Amino acid sequence: MQLEAAFREFVSDDSRNRYEAGKGILNLSEIFKWFGGDFDSKYGGFLKAIEKLGPPEAKKAIQAGGMIKWIDYDWNLNDSTPSQ
Repeated sequence: MQLEAAFREFVSDDSRNRYEAGKGILNLSEIFKWFGGDFDSKYGGFLKAIEKLGPPEAKKAIQAGGMIKWIDYDWNLNDSTPSQ
């Protein structure tokens, strides 16, 4: 599925999400704070989706405590102004 492939890529991207498995800490994009409910019906929440589809470090961090630290969203990604 394309959506799951895109999700896997996003949660594995260290510039957007990082995992400290030994400390049980997930440094996650604020996107999950804003749209986390979108994962409730299919996965039972965004943490369960990350645990199932994310990299091994994510699963370990969730199982070790799953403390979330939010990473500020980079709004420059949405900027369509041409660079000079």
